[in-house]
Amino acid sequence: TRTWWTDRYSGAVVPNYEWIGTWEFYGLRFADQLWSAAVPVFLFISGYFAATASGRTNGALPWSVVISRVRRLVPPYVVWSIAALAAERLNGRTFSAGEILEKMLTGGAAAPYYYLPLIVSLYALSPWLIGIARRHPKGLLLGIGGLQLFVALVRSYLIVQSKDASGLF
Repeated sequence: TRTWWTDRYSGAVVPNYEWIGTWEFYGLRFADQLWSAAVPVFLFISGYFAATASGRTNGALPWSVVISRVRRLVPPYVVWSIAALAAERLNGRTFSAGEILEKMLTGGAAAPYYYLPLIVSLYALSPWLIGIARRHPKGLLLGIGGLQLFVALVRSYLIVQSKDASGLF
């Protein structure tokens, strides 16, 4: 944070590592680590809610619950995404209708918003995912682990093959 923004507050050249090792540095790093856990915690709690709401005998989350949760998540997301895009517009950036649609559907209006389309997708899949998890928990875990391994291998391969890997992160 301060390492890369020093030129905004002083005449220093960035990156400026002078403050590393100070109490401020460790305090900000600690706070940064706390904030980075917020989205995974939110996703875990939402998944736990979905599993609990499905009940123990039914094995599937009712669509009424899915729709209710999505109705509570989408309006604030749309408002804040529009605000983020409007701020970008005030800074001189223009977007085509296709770009706006893409940013709204992928959480690209602002970096922290990526998790909302993700959680809406997971809620939409939850009636099936919960049923599969209850019938085949080990198979689901192995399948998800295999999918993550496959994605990591493909990403690693692309990084090795790429002369400029900056676009992959």
